[in-house]
Amino acid sequence: MKNAVLFAAIVALFTTVAAADQQPNYTGPESASEKRFVAAIQHDLMQRYPTARDAERAGYVRYTGVDESGAISYANCQWQSADPKHPSQLWYDRNGKLLGADFSILLTHSTSRPNVWGINPGRWAELDGHQHWC
Repeated sequence: MKNAVLFAAIVALFTTVAAADQQPNYTGPESASEKRFVAAIQHDLMQRYPTARDAERAGYVRYTGVDESGAISYANCQWQSADPKHPSQLWYDRNGKLLGADFSILLTHSTSRPNVWGINPGRWAELDGHQHWC
C-alpha cells in the first residue's frame, strides 16, 4: 500500500442507540472480518480517491479547512454511506493525499448498535451526537 491509511467509521446518531445500549465497548484486537473490511476499503479507496482532486471529480466538496490534526475533510453531503465504497467523508492531508474516510449510517429507533460490514457492534460508541468506530 502506498501510504499507511487510517480509516475511521462514523455513524450519525439520529436516535439514542448507544445511550440505550448498556453493553461495554469492545476495544480488543481486530477480528478476521474487521481486518478484511479495513484491507478492502484501504485498497478500494486508495485506488479511487488517492488525492483530493479525485474526490472532487467524484462529487465530494471541501467541507472543512485544515483541522488541529492537519486533516481536511471532503464530504458527499449525503451523510450516509450506502456501502463501504461510498464513504460520507474523505480526509486528506495538506498536500491532498488520502488519510482516511468516514462512513455514516442513518439509524432507526433500534436500541442496538450497528451490526454492519463485519465490524463488532461493541466498537461503536456515542460521542457528541455521533458514533465512531476506529
